[in-house]
Amino acid sequence: MELQYLIVYFEILLMCFIFCGVMLFNVRHDIGSDWEVITFKSLLYTLMIAVVVDGITHAQYRGFLHLSPLPIAILYAIYMFLMGGLMGFLWFVFAEMRLGTTLSMKKWYFVLSLIPVLISAILCFGSIKTGWLFQIDDQAHYSRGPYWMQHNFIPYIYFAFTTLHAFILAKKQVNPIKRRQFYILSAFIISPFFGALLQLFIGSHPFVAPASTIAVFFIFISLQGNMINHDSLTGLNNRLRCNQYLDSLINSCEKGNGFYTFIMDINKFKQVNDTYGHIEGDKALRLAANVLRDVTDEYKGEAGRFGGDEFVAFIKEKYLEKPEDFSKVINERLKEACLKQNIPYILSFSVGYYYNDDNKPQRQELLDKADQMLYEEKAAR
Repeated sequence: MELQYLIVYFEILLMCFIFCGVMLFNVRHDIGSDWEVITFKSLLYTLMIAVVVDGITHAQYRGFLHLSPLPIAILYAIYMFLMGGLMGFLWFVFAEMRLGTTLSMKKWYFVLSLIPVLISAILCFGSIKTGWLFQIDDQAHYSRGPYWMQHNFIPYIYFAFTTLHAFILAKKQVNPIKRRQFYILSAFIISPFFGALLQLFIGSHPFVAPASTIAVFFIFISLQGNMINHDSLTGLNNRLRCNQYLDSLINSCEKGNGFYTFIMDINKFKQVNDTYGHIEGDKALRLAANVLRDVTDEYKGEAGRFGGDEFVAFIKEKYLEKPEDFSKVINERLKEACLKQNIPYILSFSVGYYYNDDNKPQRQELLDKADQMLYEEKAAR
């Protein structure tokens, strides 16, 4: 009976390991920024290592392995740190980057966020000698320590904060796609929370690992779905998503509630490619896209890449008094970004726009009018 139970336990852990491995294999570099990809992969590696350690310690607990007390104590310390402090911290970092707030870039904010994971590390590895979280007797038998329960709250400091932060930002978000993404981030806590509750009362069964795997899997599915609507090079909305958003603006447009359609391209971009190569050209596109995204977000609009060096932005009238202000700000910011990164050229946009209010034009008609203004501006240079 014991052997049969252990086989079932291992089968569950094996499925978790395989699921994480499949996700890890299919994580593409265009699901987000480099740091987002690195952090999400680290989250998967952490979960996979924890699953392996869980299997070893449980085999020892059931009497199918016979390790000495010190190795077992080290394995328990590793498992508690991985599933406690480290996993919570990695999720916090990943979620904050996905939320895209300037707060996550503050050094003091990052340092402050390290405190719970450092406390976890001290408690976990200190318990090898002190027994704070667990105790291993001379026969290598495990028992919970006096601070075991308190340590379980550490990852939920991270989970609860990101849940609240994502939920608040989702309520403020005017873009339905981003709003949905933020709600998904805020829901991450649900599965690990119930898994931890079950593990608390039925400690002999593996609930935490499957619950954590399910939570990460839903985020993975969200990331994959997000790729359908985004340009792989810049991370901006792609042409498909831009067309969908523009259609929604046209359908909801009415007198006094109009919007601006901007079309822009990078001046002398071909010279950048010809002089510095296509790799540098891609860097220039990403730089321009990042500036465009930041400025458009300030006006509560949406930005996208149509292809090549051609970009679009859509901003509602109530958030933008003068369209010329948008053109001016975006070029000022782009110049600042080029100087800050010390690149050997200065990028700028030529910008065309068209205003629409209660009229119901065809999408292409609206784009063509904005495009016409763009080429008139370029011709005037």
